[in-house]
Amino acid sequence: MANRRQHPLSVFTETNYLHAFVSPNYVKHVFWAQWQTVPLPKPGHFAGQTVIVTGANVGLGLEAVRHFARLGAARVIVACRSVEKAEAAVADVRQSLTAEQAAAVKLEAWDMDLGSFASVAAFGKRAAKELDRLDAVVENAGVAAGTYCPLEGHESSITVNVLSTFYLAFLLLPLLRQTAAQHNVRPNISIVSSDAHFFARFDEQYKPSIFAALQDPASMTHDRYNVSKLLEILVVREMAKVLDDKKIGITVNTLNPGLCRTQLFRSLPFGVRHLVNGGLVLIGRTADMGARTLVSAAAAGPETHGEYLDTNEVWPVSTYVTSEAGAKAQGRVWTELLGILEGIHPGIIKNLE
Repeated sequence: MANRRQHPLSVFTETNYLHAFVSPNYVKHVFWAQWQTVPLPKPGHFAGQTVIVTGANVGLGLEAVRHFARLGAARVIVACRSVEKAEAAVADVRQSLTAEQAAAVKLEAWDMDLGSFASVAAFGKRAAKELDRLDAVVENAGVAAGTYCPLEGHESSITVNVLSTFYLAFLLLPLLRQTAAQHNVRPNISIVSSDAHFFARFDEQYKPSIFAALQDPASMTHDRYNVSKLLEILVVREMAKVLDDKKIGITVNTLNPGLCRTQLFRSLPFGVRHLVNGGLVLIGRTADMGARTLVSAAAAGPETHGEYLDTNEVWPVSTYVTSEAGAKAQGRVWTELLGILEGIHPGIIKNLE
């Protein structure tokens, strides 16, 4: 169960233009968090449960699958862009398990490309057909693009990190709700976000349409990844309110896995990529330790609903998120997102009713 920080943390001083300046408190927190040992749930916590992990072929996703298998999950769906990568991940995890662990878990390789709405839709349809229950969804797949690349009419970071991520969540809601009713449990949707949201300048909030502004190649800056992570947090906060209003017993949360030595930044420009990777060598968490944050969020209780987790604790979001401007943007982002998803999949928002 995640702990809650009782005191507010003033991480940034923000100007009227939302420039984020790193404060000593933020630096102190990062260095504190990076060397913390993130605890895992008790053995057997996921006994009998079905879990989906996206982006599961490398890094945090792969190690999260390994943890879920060792913690007693009955069925783990290993979701990757290609079934070959998913199968390789399954083989990697299986060979690391004891004979008893391997016999107890069913690891399945499924393909899903978050850069394709059709692929996400096919995955959701398959889940509805083939899964008899779904207890946890860990949406780990994401990109940190350094250059503009359109996918499904939007910049790739927005398509993958935001639109397809929540399209998948909406598609899986009926199965999650069914599981809650049939097994008297409270399923979890955990979205892997980042403390990068603290740095988001988010100039697009001043445009008539936020998502339309994010489509403009001219707006592609170093801020795009930060904005995508901020949008995830805004959507989860609003989604949690809607689920509560509808009395839908599903926990949705976001989490910051910290700085981890993974392949997330492989798409950044050469110089920037090596600068980032150099820093990760010095203070980066291992993929195993970063993956523990994913598993802990998936095991967390309703006290984490709509919240942001850091090192297994409910942690304050940026001051912008809780500001009046942030609240206004949250409503706009939610409304625009519903419109986009309804255009992709007519009737999808009925899954929230």
